[in-house]
Amino acid sequence: MVRRFAVAILFVAFVAGLCAPIAAVGAGLSRKGILRDGFALTGIVGKLTAPASGNDIWLFELAAELSDERSQIAAGSSLGLLASSALEKMIADANEHPEKTFRLWGEITEYKDRNFIFPIYSLPVSIINEPKPSTQNKQKPRIAINEPNDVLAIPQEIVDRLSKKRAVRTVKLRGTPNTINPDSKDPGNKRQKQDFILSNRTAFLVEQADSSNLKIYNSKFVLDALGRGLGNKALPALPCKALERAEIKQHSELEPMRFKISGVVTEYKGRHYLLCQKAVWVHSHENFPR
Repeated sequence: MVRRFAVAILFVAFVAGLCAPIAAVGAGLSRKGILRDGFALTGIVGKLTAPASGNDIWLFELAAELSDERSQIAAGSSLGLLASSALEKMIADANEHPEKTFRLWGEITEYKDRNFIFPIYSLPVSIINEPKPSTQNKQKPRIAINEPNDVLAIPQEIVDRLSKKRAVRTVKLRGTPNTINPDSKDPGNKRQKQDFILSNRTAFLVEQADSSNLKIYNSKFVLDALGRGLGNKALPALPCKALERAEIKQHSELEPMRFKISGVVTEYKGRHYLLCQKAVWVHSHENFPR
């Protein structure tokens, strides 16, 4: 009897071991085309697209494929740009230059199986087309590419990139009011807005429809002063994985929960937003009032 029981346990363990890789493969397939949260963008090129009517979500159309070595997004796809001081500057530059093409640095966020871009820095770029050779000048022989007897063939994507050049278009930085760090040496207060870090602050997570037309910002963190007589500032939360986990935790409880949060605070159109990077549930041990 004992031997049969031991054999049954080993059989169940063996079947579970076989099923685990299959489940993992299924999970990977279900996340195809979703880049991981926190993936850094280093100078990707794309075009800024104005939002559709009814919202204020600007889009960034990718000029080339974007990959994080696990998933990829095809060239020509568009990702939503999150509110930030860098986005505000991109919009100001796009209003002055018709190309609306930028080289962008930032961070990928993931929220409910959807990717967004948190812009950090950008440079406007222009496509420079090579002038056509004059018929009077003797044309130099072109180097043959991808001949049938070539040892190593060049991918077509690289060949397409060699046919046109991109160059950084230098523009004068457009001054925007700096409401976070005003400087007495700058009487016009025209310096670019600076983001800052919020570290280990206690806050409540409040889910509420945003009064503005930014439809994706439905949650906000309300900073808790813990009875110190300080104002409770509310920061709309930008969609990311840390926010999604905090919302799932809050949905499992009936009472409001305190979180210790850290993240980046940015400003967009005169309002501050929080890109949450960490939200840890704070156990009150019944010594904090609800």
